[in-house]
Amino acid sequence: MKKVSSLLFSVLFLTTFVKAQDIHLSQFNAAPITLNAANTGNFDGQFRVTTNYRNQWASVSAPYVTGIVSADFTLLKKKKNFFGLGLTGIDDRSGTGELTNRKIYCSAAYHIHIGKSDTPKHYIHIGIQGGYINRTININKLVFANQYDPTTHTFSNVSDESFNANSNSNYYDLNVGAVWTSTFSKKFSMQGGVNFMHINNPKEMYLVFNSKTVSVVGSIVHALAQVNLNDKVSLSPTVLLMNYPTSSELTFGSSLNYSLDNFSIYCGAYYRANDAVIGLLGLQCKKVRLGFSYDINVSPLHAATNYNGAFELSLAYCPYHSTRKIKFYPKD
Repeated sequence: MKKVSSLLFSVLFLTTFVKAQDIHLSQFNAAPITLNAANTGNFDGQFRVTTNYRNQWASVSAPYVTGIVSADFTLLKKKKNFFGLGLTGIDDRSGTGELTNRKIYCSAAYHIHIGKSDTPKHYIHIGIQGGYINRTININKLVFANQYDPTTHTFSNVSDESFNANSNSNYYDLNVGAVWTSTFSKKFSMQGGVNFMHINNPKEMYLVFNSKTVSVVGSIVHALAQVNLNDKVSLSPTVLLMNYPTSSELTFGSSLNYSLDNFSIYCGAYYRANDAVIGLLGLQCKKVRLGFSYDINVSPLHAATNYNGAFELSLAYCPYHSTRKIKFYPKD
C-alpha cells in the first residue's frame, strides 16, 4: 500500500513541479522578511539574523526541505521615520526529482511614524523586494507510472518517456508589501499587512517540458495581536491567508507567552485549513530566540503519511538597543 501511495504521490508531483512553489512555513512570523518585504528593519535592535529549516513529508517519499537565512538592519533609527535594508537566501528542494529553487532577495523598507506624539505608537511600513531565482531538476531521478512492475512491486522498469529536456531555469522576481503596527496601550498592540508576490509576472521555464509560463500575482494577508494579561503572561493570536487565482491557504491560532526575569517561554497551537494541526514550542533568552513546531497532517494525504506532516526549526539573533526592550518581531 505504501508503494502504491508513493506511486500516486510521484504522479502528483509530476503534474505540479512545473510551477514554482512559494515558501510554505508554519512559523511564518519567525521569517519576517519572507512574510512581508515591509518587515525589513521592522524590529527594535541593532541588526537581526534569522534562520529557518523545514522538513516535510519524509514518510511518503523524498522530503520537501526548505532552508532560509535572512539578515536585516536599520538606518537612521534615532529618527521617527527610518529605513531598513535586508538580504535573504532560500534553498527549497522538493520530491524525488530534486526540484530545487534557489533564491536570493534584496529588500528595502521605509517606516513612517503616524501621529503628533513623540512616543512612537503607530507606524506604516512600506517595502520592496527584488530577487533572482534559479530552478533545477534532476530528470534522471524522476519516477513514472510505466516503470512500476506489478509482479515485483518495484519501479525497476526503464521508462519510455521522452522529453525535450530543460533542467535549468533562471528569472527575476519582484514583491512589494505594506504593514501597519499600533500600540494602543500597555495591554494591547497589533499589526496587519499585505504582501504582493511576483508583481512583475516573471516568465518561468517549464522544466522538462521546455516551454514557458507566466507567474501570476499572489498575495499574503497577515495579522497578529499581543494581549498582555499581566506582567508575565500574554496571548498572541495570529492569522495568515495566502491567496492565488487557483488556490488559497488559511492558517490561524495563538500562542501563550510566559516571561521570567532573563528569558521567556512560549507555546501555541494553530490550524492550517484542510491540511494540518500545528504545535509550537519556543524559548527566548536575551539576544536569542529559538522555536520548534510540528505539523500533524489531517489532509486526505494522511493515509499515506500516517498523519506525519513536517517539523520546523527557527533561530533568531538580535542585539538590542540598551535603552529599549528587545523585540525580534511580534511574538508568534
